[in-house]
Amino acid sequence: MGSYIALNGVPVAANELTSKALLRHDLGFKGMLVSDYGEMYLLRRDHKVVTSDLDAVDMSLNKTSYDMSMTPWDITFITHGQKLLQQRRLKRARLVESVARILKLKLQLDLWNQPVPGADVVESVGDAASKAAALAAGQESIVLLKNEEAVLPLKLPLSSLFLTGPSMDDVGYLCGGWSLYWQGTSGNGMFPNGISIRKGIETILGLNGTTLPYLGGVQMESGNITSADDFAKAKLYAQAATYTIVALGERTYAEDGGNKDPQELPPGFATYVEALAATGTKIILVLTEGRPRLLGRLPTLASAVLWAGLPGEMGGQAIADVMFGKVNPSGKLPYTYPQTDSFVNLASPYYMRNATHCINKVYGNVSACPTEYHFGDGLSYASFEYSSVSLSSKSLSYSSSKGKNTLTVSVTIKNSAAIAGQETVLLFMTPPPTRPTAETKLVKRFLKIWLGPGESRELKFDLQPQDWGYYSNEIGAGLATTSPSGTYTVFFKGSTDCNNQQHQQLCQTFEWSIPGSGVLPLQDPSKSPVSGGTLTHVATMAVVAAISALVAW
Repeated sequence: MGSYIALNGVPVAANELTSKALLRHDLGFKGMLVSDYGEMYLLRRDHKVVTSDLDAVDMSLNKTSYDMSMTPWDITFITHGQKLLQQRRLKRARLVESVARILKLKLQLDLWNQPVPGADVVESVGDAASKAAALAAGQESIVLLKNEEAVLPLKLPLSSLFLTGPSMDDVGYLCGGWSLYWQGTSGNGMFPNGISIRKGIETILGLNGTTLPYLGGVQMESGNITSADDFAKAKLYAQAATYTIVALGERTYAEDGGNKDPQELPPGFATYVEALAATGTKIILVLTEGRPRLLGRLPTLASAVLWAGLPGEMGGQAIADVMFGKVNPSGKLPYTYPQTDSFVNLASPYYMRNATHCINKVYGNVSACPTEYHFGDGLSYASFEYSSVSLSSKSLSYSSSKGKNTLTVSVTIKNSAAIAGQETVLLFMTPPPTRPTAETKLVKRFLKIWLGPGESRELKFDLQPQDWGYYSNEIGAGLATTSPSGTYTVFFKGSTDCNNQQHQQLCQTFEWSIPGSGVLPLQDPSKSPVSGGTLTHVATMAVVAAISALVAW
């Protein structure tokens, strides 16, 4: 599918480099390409590179390899296309090219024989297997970011507990945008299979109809206290509770519906949580959000922080399972969580950072980038020790013989705790600084393993020159990979700093040597898994027949 954006000033809906040179030639994609919602008409309305919708369709069809225009409110794309054919501004061969790809997809999906598929799986929607899969996905994705004095998992029986926050009893906030509606919807009524955090906790505690003290407390979008009476009551509940679980984050949104939101969460959240923490209760903070919104004082007010993201309909049960130790958390943070809203801090990915700074070697910029949490952070109730990091070779020279360039990285992981758990093992690599765009680190392999108490396991990861290389050709010239000679560093864990003496045991270096500039043999795009597959002889003939009929028309 296309995109609303422009790359280097050229809208994607009129970009030959992206849809022809890169997608069709370099990547060898032979499947169907559809525009984003109304994307072609944005060439007139937003990008202002044409003055009419007719010219927009003209530009898009002649500049790109789009096959279908997503214009759900009207069918003017069809009339514009017909007019362009009549005016000879659009060649019939271009139309035939797209028709062939569309017909091929319809044949592969068997849409002529079954135009509305799915009747055979209707009964499986919301069935036990689906719920189990949704629950497992939520359980394994939750990230424990802080656990002061091992406050989690909560131990039963509990003397007292207070539940609060706008996400505490709202399944919609666990699902986010594109859930039932474009912008999503809050509440529980539209999610008959859903389990809120409140319900999940009460189920674990076996309350059988009785409820724990609960108040929403603050409004999700504004952060305002719901009422003075609620505020007073919340402080009384917190004062009487050993633990207060606060669930908050973002309203539901999608695309430009969420772009207007400030980067920081509403300041009222911190005001509310600070008042609760002042009573002496221990705060357990649960973040339900689709983006890394700035947290301000919230992490310092909490004894424990769980990042739940958008865990879905079964997310409430998954969060409760993790909090009460039914599930040992094993998720890792999928992005760097910034602490400030400077453009550089928000825009710099993990591979353009070190522990404290954002690094842009292209422009020679090194900027302080305070982070709340780092890419790959994530705690467990178990304790995993990494040792015996080693390489199969400390020096490799390029060979054209198959299998001669393999580097094997080994590590031993031990669970030194008294409980079992899963560990997500992340293997990173840092290339030599031979180019301005060289990354500070990149994930090359990952694996989630299960270890019982006291159990250890040796893992081996195989790497090839393509793994430590980078795509170096200009777009349209094929996917050439360059693996320049130099010193490469491999290490485990996202928080590792190989310049820190205390982290050295997790790091290893090797020398790589290759003649010339280090360009590896070109890959064959036709063997790529995104090539669109193959058609049977019968299906191919059906496409040919359909196109022949179109040409005759």
